[in-house]
Amino acid sequence: MKVLVATAETQGKRANDYIWATPGELVFFGVVCDSDEGNPDGKCGCDRSMSGMDSLKSTTTVRVMERSDVNPELLRLAIRQALVKGQWDTLYKDALEEFEILIDSQVEDLTAACEAFSEGAVLEYRSYEFTRRD
Repeated sequence: MKVLVATAETQGKRANDYIWATPGELVFFGVVCDSDEGNPDGKCGCDRSMSGMDSLKSTTTVRVMERSDVNPELLRLAIRQALVKGQWDTLYKDALEEFEILIDSQVEDLTAACEAFSEGAVLEYRSYEFTRRD
């Protein structure tokens, strides 16, 4: 299955690039704050980055990678574990159905993004859009 992983490749192409995530770790969509919503060059940087599932740290560049050890159900589980690790599940304690919808949506959106690009492509993520960088 194709997945997105954090990468340091092409970092510096934009002045506001950063990678705090661990290169090679699976990434997912993080929360975008009100001040950066629709402004990928905002101070926070959350509207131009993805979060590492293990480190919970961000990166502005990701790579499409084929991983035979990942399938949609394992991706779903990894996203769930990352959200729980970040304590985002506590926001949904009275809305478990919405929490499941959030996870399903992440799996669908990540899968669609991967299908749109070839394996090995380095991408940037800005305001809900992926662009090839390499």
